[in-house]
Amino acid sequence: MTTAEVAALAGVHLITARKWIAAGRLPSVFIENRRYVPKRAIVRHYILLLQNPATRAATIERLQAVAAEAGVVQEGQAGGLSGPA
Repeated sequence: MTTAEVAALAGVHLITARKWIAAGRLPSVFIENRRYVPKRAIVRHYILLLQNPATRAATIERLQAVAAEAGVVQEGQAGGLSGPA
């Protein structure tokens, strides 16, 4: 994930995101293993993207890709949202 993406998702200035990266203090959602921690700014950002018809499909694809990478079982797979057995 680029510095610009971190800044956009966290709702902070690019310089702040660079400082976080340099200090190793990124919210865990941005760490390489992509553990999901719902931060208010990130959730708000994705809600806005999902509400916009122009960005909805691309946003859904991105979220599904991140979920697949993290091993999250999606609705409709293996009994719904129950997670891996």
